[in-house]
Amino acid sequence: MKYQLVIQFSQELEGGFDRLINIEDELDKNLSINAEVDGHDFGSGQMNIFILTDEPLETFEQIKKILIRNNNLLNEAKMAYRDIQKNNFIILWPKDLKEFEVI
Repeated sequence: MKYQLVIQFSQELEGGFDRLINIEDELDKNLSINAEVDGHDFGSGQMNIFILTDEPLETFEQIKKILIRNNNLLNEAKMAYRDIQKNNFIILWPKDLKEFEVI
């Protein structure tokens, strides 16, 4: 897969790590074959879920629907993607976000 899409939540998210794992499982079950859940990390104030995909915009649309169904977690998320060969992220959500980094 050519791209890495990252879904990022604050460690302050209600339910914390257990909720992160539940979201990851939901994504793993419901994303199309063009996307693959590639794990998570937790620390430095962030919780991240990593998705590998060849279709980052299509995958983003699928993720939005899944997060909305899960108590509207879309409002708690930040999302961006990058070419696996590069370091700079292209921000997807929220639309007014100016910087995105994985610590």
